[in-house]
Amino acid sequence: MIFVSLIVIASSLAATVSIEAAARGHLGINSLIGLRVSSVMSSDEAWQRGHAAARVPVWIGAGGAVAGSLISIVLPESVRGVGKTASTTILLLGVVVGGVIASRAARAVVPPVFDDVPPKDSHT
Repeated sequence: MIFVSLIVIASSLAATVSIEAAARGHLGINSLIGLRVSSVMSSDEAWQRGHAAARVPVWIGAGGAVAGSLISIVLPESVRGVGKTASTTILLLGVVVGGVIASRAARAVVPPVFDDVPPKDSHT
């Protein structure tokens, strides 16, 4: 069935577009799109750096998933399921590895310290 392959291809496209948009600063922290890791969501800088760090594994996973999906379309019906499963697994691995790398990069971001803000003058 070609439908599953198209879903994997669309998911791969969605993953790469969201990673790139967040890494380039065009997609801010939100509750729907991007890597849902608490360290990555801790600040705007952590969000952008985390997604930038996740680019390579996500692109590799998405590229492998697209290639596998296209190949599975031309495979004999008896082994087509294996191709689809492999494609989905490759995409998932890319996103999981990207999430781990993103989390490490985000934890390296120094959080803002609010205690360093001088108190406002109160002339009341």
